[in-house]
Amino acid sequence: MFEELVELVLRGEAPDLEGLFARHPELSAAERERLAVRARIFAGASDAERLPFERLGDFQLLRRLGAGGMGVVYLARQESLRRLTALKLMRPELAGDATAARRFEREARAVAQLQHPGIVGVYAAGEEQGVRFLALEYLEGQSLDELLRAEGPRLEPTRVVRWGRELAEALSSAHAQGVVHRDVKPSNVRIGLDGRARLLDFGLAQLADASALSASGSFRGTPYYASPEQVDPRGKTIDARTDVYSLGATLYQCLTGQPPFEGASSAEVFHGILTREPLRPRVLAPAISRDLETVLLKALEKDPARRYASAEAFARDLAALLEMRPIAARPPGSFTRVVKWTRRNRGTSAAAGVALVLGLAFLGLLIGQRMQARRRFEAELARAAATRATDESEEGLRAVERALALRPEDGRALALRAQLVRDAAKTHARESLDRARAD
Repeated sequence: MFEELVELVLRGEAPDLEGLFARHPELSAAERERLAVRARIFAGASDAERLPFERLGDFQLLRRLGAGGMGVVYLARQESLRRLTALKLMRPELAGDATAARRFEREARAVAQLQHPGIVGVYAAGEEQGVRFLALEYLEGQSLDELLRAEGPRLEPTRVVRWGRELAEALSSAHAQGVVHRDVKPSNVRIGLDGRARLLDFGLAQLADASALSASGSFRGTPYYASPEQVDPRGKTIDARTDVYSLGATLYQCLTGQPPFEGASSAEVFHGILTREPLRPRVLAPAISRDLETVLLKALEKDPARRYASAEAFARDLAALLEMRPIAARPPGSFTRVVKWTRRNRGTSAAAGVALVLGLAFLGLLIGQRMQARRRFEAELARAAATRATDESEEGLRAVERALALRPEDGRALALRAQLVRDAAKTHARESLDRARAD
């Protein structure tokens, strides 16, 4: 019966509940009411102006705030306590999905055990009329992705760094209590009217006492902000450092106007996350400081062991940037960059290795030839210089000409040739004078 209702809605057809009930007279009044409620939630999920119902237990629905993969969120008033809440209702099409139900329960458990000013709190969780709900703290303001659309594509660096520090501190608190968020992204960050950043939506959270939802190897998260170990979890541990990466990717987009890796499909984005290095932030936004670039790239290291070891360490460097103190992170050296390039381009690096060996061999041959020519040059030059002492200027001139054939512009050889020419002239004049006297 429920599957029939889902199929009608997914085809874009308004369900005829009366006709549906007429075809299933075995349904009790309570079952009919639950189906009617779910049908109204379906309608509310697709129509932003339409409320599925006025009340759900203690909550009066006021207006829709947004929708995600797991649920639809409404602004609601909890009448018993006279306070506003963000009421998250599980999507009706997921009501029969055991994994989705566990995720909904996991979010309630995760947020309930977290107490931090940077994390949106939970007031209540339960089920009414067959509908699972979470009553969350309502925070006026905008989500970070709404802010990017309104003021972007790039946001002012100081604000972004301040939000990053607040979020890193919130994540550090969650990690200390055994909770890994695993889905940090702009739409899961709320910027309040006070300008502070708050973290929400722990639907993918991994708890210390529960196995990860991705243990089967299936991907969970949002492609643009997923860490390499989320994309390819084989033999890898997904721990607090995955949140460091995702927060780094979120800040990267806020500062540069684009995520670290883009693509026409999720597969292309995943390939970039696993095999390429992100563009250096200063290439996209030259106003970013070198230290801020270093911090971002440290958070986005593919190898978790090379990232910040904790969100707390990330927060400390972000605080250092705000306070204009030295940061702990250091830019990668030349050797590290070469190693990264080699790992990313194994085929190219193999061909480059062969070319390098051949090039070095040729260079060695060339250097050997030049050294041999230099030795010959020096020997001829020494021979030419020695002839001056024995008045063998003609032999000296022949030697210096052989030297100049090897190095035509050499100053020493040119000067020695000039001296030998003068010496030869003097010798010739003296010999002529001696012959004249003899005659």
